[in-house]
Amino acid sequence: RMDPKLKITIDELRSMIIDMERTQQEFVDDMKKRINRELTRLQEEEDAIRKELIKIGEKR
Repeated sequence: RMDPKLKITIDELRSMIIDMERTQQEFVDDMKKRINRELTRLQEEEDAIRKELIKIGEKR
């Protein structure tokens, strides 16, 4: 016999799974955004360093 407190419907389980999947997708999307922001920042930093190196090279 099942404890009445443990009873859960199939629909409730489906709903929980959908929520978990949505949460995972939100996490993945958030991580993608963070990674892309960091890549952009690094690219900008790299560009600035290249410009400085070119300036230094021109002075020689």
